[in-house]
Amino acid sequence: MTGELQVVERSPKNEVAFGQVAAKALMEVVRSQKLARRFGGEKEHLFVEAWQLLGQFAGVTVEVIEVDLCQIDEVKGAKARVILKNKEGMEIGGAFAYCMRDEGNWKNKPWFQLASMAQTRAVSKAFRNHLAWIAVLAGYSGTPAEEMDGVHGFEPPQESLSKPTSLQERKEK
Repeated sequence: MTGELQVVERSPKNEVAFGQVAAKALMEVVRSQKLARRFGGEKEHLFVEAWQLLGQFAGVTVEVIEVDLCQIDEVKGAKARVILKNKEGMEIGGAFAYCMRDEGNWKNKPWFQLASMAQTRAVSKAFRNHLAWIAVLAGYSGTPAEEMDGVHGFEPPQESLSKPTSLQERKEK
């Protein structure tokens, strides 16, 4: 190859071929880094880092637009909005998400932690909206792990509520 740009025709066949290659690579990284978790259902749910990896495969980046204090039905919390951009910088998608004080894990957390989780959920949701088809090809659920708090009776261990876990600590569990 001489460094020339290759134009590949977009077709369903080419899209599925790309998706299958990306799904295989995703599965390898998710398994080695423990970037997915089962919450009582049949399939594992991807953490935000896995959704970001899918974005990288597809040449898509995320930009946080805003994180604001919000109140819904007397319940305070945080709302975040993000957009997805392609390699040319064109907006191609986005999402917003909340983290509210009526959620068991977030009732007594400081504002910055609610804001951070709202942002994390929005990032996961934006990538999910654009790339869930690849996650599903890989055998994962299309619902991000960050949306699964309290679902199927799952509650995170108390020690994980007091301090964040690194990728290395997640690998060791």
